Amino acid sequence: MKGIDFTATLRAAVREGRKTVTRRLMKPQPAPDVVVVRPPIIAGGRWQDFAGELCGGLGQIYTGTTRKPRYRPGEVVYVREPWCLLDADFRPVQDRQDGCVVVYRDDHLDQEHGDGPDRLRWRPARFMPAWAARTRLRILSVRPERLQDITEDECALECVPFEAFPGLWDTLHPDPGTTWADSPWAWRVEFEVVR
Repeated sequence: MKGIDFTATLRAAVREGRKTVTRRLMKPQPAPDVVVVRPPIIAGGRWQDFAGELCGGLGQIYTGTTRKPRYRPGEVVYVREPWCLLDADFRPVQDRQDGCVVVYRDDHLDQEHGDGPDRLRWRPARFMPAWAARTRLRILSVRPERLQDITEDECALECVPFEAFPGLWDTLHPDPGTTWADSPWAWRVEFEVVR
């Protein structure tokens, strides 16, 4: 099972069912001369780049390559988040064992945990295994689009104000060719929480 990452604020929105769409940078980016046929053609879970020139009414010359999205419709993925394991006496443990409990940092952001030997040791989200996750998502649809094609309604599904979306994107994707101003290709991924 694949994992998916969100910021702490957006993880809460996902758990509450308020965030139902995310955009993920397409890697690698298609060539600058890529043309998109509306609706985009996704066959066998892959998107075909269409590069070249239109042939007077006959359609498009297919000279591109394919792009495979990380997530596919129907797939169930888990939301990764910072976590730790506690034993039956609520002391931190390193390995999974009978009676251990998974604790999520998002639930304890406003609490101090001390500096002693029993201090909680938060594990990074990227190391969270599927068995420790509390939130699972079913992917409903995936489609390619230019980043700046996002609308106010789409931002509402992302749970991010339209005015704030470019800044959030740029903090996550600061590299040349991936910023809001570059309007890179992204996968629009729609999902639902699986209880």
